[in-house]
Amino acid sequence: MKNLFVLCIIFASITAKSQDTSPPHIDLFKSVLTIVTQEPDNCTSITDTTRDIPDINDLVEVMDSTKAYELGTGILYKYKGKKYIITCQHILYKAGRIIGFDSNYEGYELKLVGTDMFYDVAVLEFECSDNEAHFKSMSFGTPKTENDEVWSIGYWKWNGEPSIESGNMIDCIELADLHFTEMGYIKSDAQTAGGFSGGPLLNKKGKVIGMNTCLNRKSKASYALKSERLKKLVHNIIENDGSIQRVYVGLRFSQDATCGKVKIDDIIADSPAAKYSKQLENRYIKSINETPVCNIYDVLMKMEDMKAGERITIEFKNSDRISFTTNRLDKKSLQNIALHAVQKYYKDPNDKKRKRTKVKIDEGQIVVIHAGEKDIIKTAGIDEDRIYCLDGPAQLGILIRLFGLHGYIELGKDDEHIFINQMNFSKEHNKRVLYY
Repeated sequence: MKNLFVLCIIFASITAKSQDTSPPHIDLFKSVLTIVTQEPDNCTSITDTTRDIPDINDLVEVMDSTKAYELGTGILYKYKGKKYIITCQHILYKAGRIIGFDSNYEGYELKLVGTDMFYDVAVLEFECSDNEAHFKSMSFGTPKTENDEVWSIGYWKWNGEPSIESGNMIDCIELADLHFTEMGYIKSDAQTAGGFSGGPLLNKKGKVIGMNTCLNRKSKASYALKSERLKKLVHNIIENDGSIQRVYVGLRFSQDATCGKVKIDDIIADSPAAKYSKQLENRYIKSINETPVCNIYDVLMKMEDMKAGERITIEFKNSDRISFTTNRLDKKSLQNIALHAVQKYYKDPNDKKRKRTKVKIDEGQIVVIHAGEKDIIKTAGIDEDRIYCLDGPAQLGILIRLFGLHGYIELGKDDEHIFINQMNFSKEHNKRVLYY
């Protein structure tokens, strides 16, 4: 009776907000968790120290009551007979203890299975497997057409009501929107806020068509990772003991958005592609493994679906072909990406010709030597509003891959750190790059 009463309250509140819409009929009470992280560790992993908590009384009340360092939402998902919780990676940064709360705010200890920084996905499981029986997994569906009505589900309010925002799927218009939608995100005008990250985006049938990931604060548009891509990533994480498998070839692909052409414009040393550098560099691509390449996202989607050890065949505009075997993107590969990028793009204002600057990996850190002085890269920031702590060059490699789609890397230096200052659009603002 309690659940029925609360559900009636939810329906009434949503109806009052929008007279012609109501949330789909599903058992949210057993399928959605509020995810709380407590007791943050020291900065030993990739960390976004921007804590953007809007002035929302419901959210503040929940965070204060649960002693949350960060708060989000989780989706119950069943895979091969076991129930997992899917959420966003960014809410788990610096997490020591992870707790999932149901609608009654009974807490369940959770532990991390694995994450994918590139798509901001994390997979959790119950510390005690017996707790799986208390919850029901959600059904997944496929997004249909633009303007379809959708519902975004967030954290549980302290009174036992879920946070729900309704809206519609909308077309992408701006270049920034294109980046997200081409990477596999749904754009909607369901106005999510802090605490919705990791929650489900539902269609009229109550099926999960995406996972809430981020919000454009200027346009108020929300983005949710599509269910198809989300499931592939989750399966990859689970099947590979928490360490997602991707291919590595040692290439940097680039696209000039003005002309639309995609080419290979850089090759990393000691990579599978290195021995073919003369045949590969600065050549325009026609297809990869028979799949036509029209833009940088065609490359991304093809590479994301490949498996390590698989052969890659790149066909160029003149119909020449190069074929070789891929490796797995492992820690060493990420170190090579980081070292290569820093060597090529580090900018010392006192060394414009770069004759005095050297970069190397020393004792697990990237060291920049310039003018006879040594500096260790300890942090990386994007557009001056996010700071990431690094415990090694492999994590810098993750950041470079993650933000490479947006442009060139520009490093800066202050009194304490060398850091990635921004993605440089000043000279070639229409150019997008991708490391694989």
